[in-house]
Amino acid sequence: MYIEPCCVDRQLPNLLQSGVGQPVFFQTSGDITVARFMQAVSCMVDAPFVMLLQVPTIDSDTLNTIRYYFSREWQGGLLLLTHDDQTEQVRAALGDVIDRVQYAYDSLVVDGQLAFASLVGDKIKSVILQGAMLDKKDFSLSLYTGYYGYSIPGTDSAKVNPWRNATEAMMAKLHTRPTIKATHALVTSVVDWH
Repeated sequence: MYIEPCCVDRQLPNLLQSGVGQPVFFQTSGDITVARFMQAVSCMVDAPFVMLLQVPTIDSDTLNTIRYYFSREWQGGLLLLTHDDQTEQVRAALGDVIDRVQYAYDSLVVDGQLAFASLVGDKIKSVILQGAMLDKKDFSLSLYTGYYGYSIPGTDSAKVNPWRNATEAMMAKLHTRPTIKATHALVTSVVDWH
């Protein structure tokens, strides 16, 4: 499916909800930024949610959007992985909620992932998008994979635990090499949920 930039707020949630529990694929023209994706799908999980974001670089506009989500109490935590060390920029932008941020960097990060998770009993309700997470429009044709549904802990089946399968590599980096380590219970419960 091709999603026009003007319609992402309506079409992307509809596409994800029509395939609950199954991966869906879509394309855009590379003119939807990570902040716009956040706006389109963050309402699909219950607040306060934990956002997982893997991007080559994090810009000030995206950090300001994240800060706004924290101020509205929609967001309870942030798991962030970038290519280069941006620890000081993250600390400066999110200093008053830094206990809710787990951050690491790794030179292998070249593409993007955006996920929102909320704990519902012993399950994680999640929205996961993988593909180009742009901080600036580049108008290239981009392919994405998306998922919306629940994951059950302690299971290895891709059908039952897509959260674990989609986030395993990123979580390993956040566990072993954080330069900012979250202490807030909501964030640590999502990090340790695997």
